[in-house]
Amino acid sequence: MCLGAIGCGSDNNDNSTSTQASTPSSQPGLADFRSVYITTLKNPELANAAGPRAHWPTGNWRMAFGTRDPNLLEFFPGQFQLTVVDLKGDQITFAPDRGCDTATGRNENSVFKITKNGNQVRFAAVKPSCKADAAVLTLGQWHS
Repeated sequence: MCLGAIGCGSDNNDNSTSTQASTPSSQPGLADFRSVYITTLKNPELANAAGPRAHWPTGNWRMAFGTRDPNLLEFFPGQFQLTVVDLKGDQITFAPDRGCDTATGRNENSVFKITKNGNQVRFAAVKPSCKADAAVLTLGQWHS
């Protein structure tokens, strides 16, 4: 008994629907980054990049990426969060950081390039709105 046209020897050569359905997406999704990552951020490099008002602690940092909420990155010991509003290709967009030291950071989205290689995640600034957030994201080699 034949159910549908799949595997029934149909003379119809139009298989665009089945090709589209079986083609895997090469674009990474938020689930591909879900993990807890660590890095070491050093002073004075962090202090210089973050600006004088950031007061971020140096040493070991932890980033929980999507562990409680798929769109949420939580950072410790800095005690701040970033919310993902978009991920397209290798660009990730974060909502404004309401705790940022600057009005621009509190009111404008930030855009970064994000790459994952094995257990490492790297960020590169594209359009950062908050200098302190950009420093934490880009200065470390985050690994799980």
